[in-house]
Amino acid sequence: MKNEAILGSTILTTKEHAEEKFEHIKEIHLSSVNVEGMKNCRDVIREKFNKGVAVKAVLAALHLSPEQAVAFGDGMNDKEMLSAVGSGFAMGNANPDLFSYAKYKTTDVENSGVYNGLKSIGLVE
Repeated sequence: MKNEAILGSTILTTKEHAEEKFEHIKEIHLSSVNVEGMKNCRDVIREKFNKGVAVKAVLAALHLSPEQAVAFGDGMNDKEMLSAVGSGFAMGNANPDLFSYAKYKTTDVENSGVYNGLKSIGLVE
């Protein structure tokens, strides 16, 4: 399989700082992933293929503007997606670094975060 066919992957390791082995690859960046009970988990994000690129493609196909879209995220692998929509929500349990990419903050997913976010902008009662 060619590298171009791989759209994403996740590295799960018990070794600290394993991401240093990948720093020389300019076409990717690593993003922390929240995996219960594990440390040092990273999504491998290709610069050309990420959630933000996907959202933009869907919006274009549906002839919608970013202002007509809402997204929710909790990890740094969601930053491009939250930046690509008009109403980006960081979940209450999100990586603190993600908050700067979101327009709004909502409660944890386990505490009705999606519902509370949608309610806060008037999309549900």
